[in-house]
Amino acid sequence: MNQEKATLPQRIAAFLITWMLTFSVTTLSAPLAKTATLNYLLILLTFLSVLCLFYAKSSSPGKFIMNIQVMSAIDHKPASFFRMFYRETIGKLLSSIFYVGFIYALFNEKRLTLHDILCKTYVVKK
Repeated sequence: MNQEKATLPQRIAAFLITWMLTFSVTTLSAPLAKTATLNYLLILLTFLSVLCLFYAKSSSPGKFIMNIQVMSAIDHKPASFFRMFYRETIGKLLSSIFYVGFIYALFNEKRLTLHDILCKTYVVKK
């Protein structure tokens, strides 16, 4: 399958969009709860519900808006929910240590991030 890979600026924009949407949702939902624990649970449930919808579509909110999608490097099909979950949690957590996983994409010939390599994924234009 020969799909055009998403550019690094597209991927950065998708990351920033997802981050801004996450910040907005948590900021807007914070005043709704009467206690800090309830507030935390409300934010967590909202966040997880939204992400699960996008992970099932091999995407994130930012990737959806940017019209790009995560593919499995194993079978070259849209990444499964579990691969997306692993990529967006463990993979990005490891990539975010001193941002080394993201910076790696600047020097990698295929423009893969550390979480792409760990999770055997790549990002393409839809």
